[in-house]
Amino acid sequence: MPPPLKPIHYRGGLVTFSIPAHWTEEYEKDGGGTFYDSADESLTLRLSVMTMTPPKPLRLEDAPAVLASMSDILQAPAGPAPDIEPLPHDQAICFCPPRRETENGEAIELHTWGLLRVVAPTLVRLAIFTTTVARRAGADRATETLAILREQVRSAVISPAPRLKLPTPWWKRIFGVK
Repeated sequence: MPPPLKPIHYRGGLVTFSIPAHWTEEYEKDGGGTFYDSADESLTLRLSVMTMTPPKPLRLEDAPAVLASMSDILQAPAGPAPDIEPLPHDQAICFCPPRRETENGEAIELHTWGLLRVVAPTLVRLAIFTTTVARRAGADRATETLAILREQVRSAVISPAPRLKLPTPWWKRIFGVK
């Protein structure tokens, strides 16, 4: 039975998706998030978001074509082009083939998924989800969790707002700092 999920509203709703409810969330000050099960460190999900200005104005339905041109940003391995799937909310997703690497002497597999939305004719937002899976004995649970995460990333929504107003930090509210 799949684990219960909790919603993540990354950076005030810039990207909304779900992860297993018992997972730990860590956020970098300047962007980026890391999500993992502290009891089982065989799988880690990382998220980073890039906002870009295209060289020419785009239409909302251009998302798949724009994403197809970004395989270098997604670090897709050489070979056939990754599959790109149009999604609701004028988004497109790309599931890059897994890459096998070694990290600190341990065999790992990297899965990179790019979710793109044309937010405005002159604004594109790309959410890059990277999952690191340690390939060791008893990795069946990681394989199941990977399938759950893949579906959650497919269901993720990038905000259509060109600019998001992030909440004011508590210390700025208390001390009246602007």
